[in-house]
Amino acid sequence: MSSLRRRRLPITNLICVGTLALVGTTVMPHGVSWAADLQASSAPAAGPVDGLFGSYAVGDPLDDKYLTGGWNGWRSKLVSEGITFRGDYVSETMGVVSGGLDQGFRYSQQVRLGADFDMAKLANWTDGRFHVTLNDRMGRGTSSELAGNRFPIQENYGGQWTRITEASFDQNILDGKVNYKLGYFPMGNDFGMTQLLTNFVNAAFCAHPLAQSANTGWYNYPNARWSAEVTYKVTPEVYVRTGLFQVNPSLGLEKNAFNPFAEGTMGTLLPVEVAYEPGKGTAYPGHYKVGYVYDNSNVKELGLSDYIGQRQGTYIMIDQKITTVAGDDSRGLSVFAQYMWSNPETAVLRDWWSAGLVYQGVFDSRPKDVLAFGYVQASVNEQLLENARIKAAATTGAFSDFTLAEKALELSYTYQINKWASIRPDVQYIMDPGSFYFKHIDDVVAVGMQLKVVF
Repeated sequence: MSSLRRRRLPITNLICVGTLALVGTTVMPHGVSWAADLQASSAPAAGPVDGLFGSYAVGDPLDDKYLTGGWNGWRSKLVSEGITFRGDYVSETMGVVSGGLDQGFRYSQQVRLGADFDMAKLANWTDGRFHVTLNDRMGRGTSSELAGNRFPIQENYGGQWTRITEASFDQNILDGKVNYKLGYFPMGNDFGMTQLLTNFVNAAFCAHPLAQSANTGWYNYPNARWSAEVTYKVTPEVYVRTGLFQVNPSLGLEKNAFNPFAEGTMGTLLPVEVAYEPGKGTAYPGHYKVGYVYDNSNVKELGLSDYIGQRQGTYIMIDQKITTVAGDDSRGLSVFAQYMWSNPETAVLRDWWSAGLVYQGVFDSRPKDVLAFGYVQASVNEQLLENARIKAAATTGAFSDFTLAEKALELSYTYQINKWASIRPDVQYIMDPGSFYFKHIDDVVAVGMQLKVVF
């Protein structure tokens, strides 16, 4: 571990010796969590047995869903009483074997710990929940140290310290048609998300277009900001979501990891997203999203000294399952595509698009394994490119032919070891990796593996 960043909180060490016992539950959009599913699936397999905190079931089905098991039934009991703990570990060991700045391997990891409190069960608050999450990252970057490219080859590299990443409350009202959420959390938890793309390792795929956070005050996990959002379900398949989000770059600094009230607010971001989600609960689910982002921050126009009082962009995101396997609706082929355009006066990434395929259950003997293949491309703002060419010509006396876009191909295979652990061998090919730094860098071949464990 000598190559890793010095720790400030020994969270990882505690996990390694098995002293933490946390549920690996993920909070879903619209305030829905897996807690209800856990409670429903925790019916006793045999007669109840008395324990320290009440009775528990012998053979609790939660025993094999998490690394730390079902805690002799206490986990199900806590869920039934309104308390759900979350915890997971993700490591990404990726290396450059050809091209780039240098060859070698780098390791990074993320540990996430949190809890959800169902206030309907705890305090008779109708359909409301509190959420608290801490995030810890450590390690070194393959892209920053070896490849020299813009697309992060490791999705969990960035902000290598411990921080508060959520303290929020959400509630469903009006018979579940409206959900509101208030507090301190990343807007990318709910906006601009394509869940299907979590089957990749490169952050250019997983699970938002990087143009969203590169070109405006948009913040994805684990970067939290003071926020308020509301979702209205027009029909069971259609929703409209909007909100107000603080733009404060200083909250992304290590010194403010536990200071959500740090100074530095420069504006407010207003997103609007409309989604159509056909096929819910069927063999062919789909997600079709269109969004608009407006940021009123007063920022400089690219390449100029003049300030412009807004940043904006639009995006479209599509994924659709198109085949299935008889007897198992979870298996089959899904396709996806994304496009984002941003205001060229302020956007570093002029436009962005990606497309690919995800197949679950390629082999009958491995129905939970996932094969994923994708292509992504982002173009450099032409004003920045022209400025770089002029500067290079003034320095060297020659007009440099810098490339216009960085492109990447990725192929991954997720091997589901059991219900709480998976490994993901991964291969990435990065074309024109120096595009956003106006450097000529040889195309990169990166290989490695991701490991996921749910506690």
